Amino acid sequence: MNSSIGGADAPPTVSVIIPTFNRARLVALTIDSVLAQTWRDVEVIVIDDGSTDDTPAVLAGYGNRIRSVRQANRGMNPSRNTGIELARGKYLALLDSDDLWEPWKLELDLNLLDRFPDAAFVFSDFAIMRDDFGVAGSRASNGLHTWHREHHDWARIYPRTHHLAELGIPSPVGHDVAVHLGCVFERSLHGPMVLPSTAVIRRAALDKHAHRLPESADTHGDWEFFARLSRLECALFVDLETAINRSHDDPVRLTRADPRQRLARRISMIDRVWRNDAGFIAQHRPEVDRVQRELLHWLARMHLLADDRAASRGALRRAAALSGTGRSINDWVSLCLAHVPGTGRLLRMIRQLRHRLA
Repeated sequence: MNSSIGGADAPPTVSVIIPTFNRARLVALTIDSVLAQTWRDVEVIVIDDGSTDDTPAVLAGYGNRIRSVRQANRGMNPSRNTGIELARGKYLALLDSDDLWEPWKLELDLNLLDRFPDAAFVFSDFAIMRDDFGVAGSRASNGLHTWHREHHDWARIYPRTHHLAELGIPSPVGHDVAVHLGCVFERSLHGPMVLPSTAVIRRAALDKHAHRLPESADTHGDWEFFARLSRLECALFVDLETAINRSHDDPVRLTRADPRQRLARRISMIDRVWRNDAGFIAQHRPEVDRVQRELLHWLARMHLLADDRAASRGALRRAAALSGTGRSINDWVSLCLAHVPGTGRLLRMIRQLRHRLA
């Protein structure tokens, strides 16, 4: 194991790819969390996606401990793909420039990937920390559960479950930890399963399938990337927080995109990923229809609130076509509202009144 980070001539075991844009204060803490890893055979590749703040100077301060590459602004997933093409490691880690790693993360993940050669990638749960440009606040546990309405029983989702003690791998947290092996393709239909910053991926699995992140869909690109990869190869899930997702106000966060646009992109992603998979849709069409129908109803309501009645009617028509049982009473009520001028204004007034009463 190499004792230095980023300076060896031989290919490193793992390449850590950090895309960043105008996050000078945040990216420094992210890089520091990689340099503090107990696993030392690492190269750190930072893709500066056309930052206009102090990011270049901050990155230059790390000298040869990192490899900094500057490019014209192209977005998160194109930057990640740039890093993948530059990476020399056997394993790849996609670390967002506003997230942090526990110091033992890489050592644990690489031990698990070595133990399970049939797994294409390993990922984990994460903590959520309120962090405004480097000023840390409160920390919440089990971040993965906040992405889903129901509380998951991981042992029921994954067909194989092991524990670190059984595998002979020391626990970094003083108690035994469950490790699950399986596919998250079906479960990803209902919501994202993988925070990219928690994942370590086998380079050979990506190259085998010529698999890269979709560059035309930054909002859901990593969601689609890991869903498709899990369809091709199995995944390892560690029921432990190995990363910290920093929640903060940041003008470049994707969640600032128009919520209607984000929802429309998710519906489109279902079309091209799950509905376009002949084998999957043959077995799971009712499930796909139900999920997409709920999203279309939600999109229709959002269009109504924005006074876009034509778009609302379009979403409702498609939702009714997916139901398989014709239009329900709620469908007819919603469709009628979508034809009434001023509905959006009325709905906004009702929403404001409910907020005041609450």
